[in-house]
Amino acid sequence: MIKNLNYIAIGKGYMVPEPDNLKNVYGLLANQIWMSSHFWYVQADFKNQEKDIIAKRLISNYALVFPYLTEKGVDKYLEYLHNLGIDI
Repeated sequence: MIKNLNYIAIGKGYMVPEPDNLKNVYGLLANQIWMSSHFWYVQADFKNQEKDIIAKRLISNYALVFPYLTEKGVDKYLEYLHNLGIDI
């Protein structure tokens, strides 16, 4: 699902097309996002950690996708974080 969302983001102009010299990089990126999101969020929930822990994870995911975002994508992601009350 995350990999498909990456491809939708490419279609909307938020991410650059997958580089020719890095085949399956978006598949690897999707896997990394899934692992970090799934395990970090669950861990924070089990430990009853504060909301800022989840914010840090969202920012970490932003750091993962940042090299592949277009300027439009950076603006959209920052808007998403801002709408959640997270400013970086």
